[in-house]
Amino acid sequence: MNEYQVIGKRLPRIDAKEKVRGQAHYTDDLKLPGMLCGMILRSPFAHARILKIDASRALKVPGVKAVVTGDDTLKVKYGVISRSPKLLTRSCIEYILFSILYTEVRSWELA
Repeated sequence: MNEYQVIGKRLPRIDAKEKVRGQAHYTDDLKLPGMLCGMILRSPFAHARILKIDASRALKVPGVKAVVTGDDTLKVKYGVISRSPKLLTRSCIEYILFSILYTEVRSWELA
């Protein structure tokens, strides 16, 4: 019977020392010039209706680069198999934490 070279064998974890010491770098640690932070506003209510979203005041705040609502997105459902709900709702909130709007800002404090 052939013996496997990898399956069922212990492999060395080459990044273990950095992770244990807290020296490992993750994508969340990445900071680049001009980089923006994104934040999604989610609904605290289930079975609610959105009458109007006015993003004009948010866009006037220095550091806010974009506010995207359901009206700004394509009216198609995403997902290959199940056709999941829309990315951002336009009028009807179906469950708690349903995505309402998305913002792009210069820092997490602004979001």
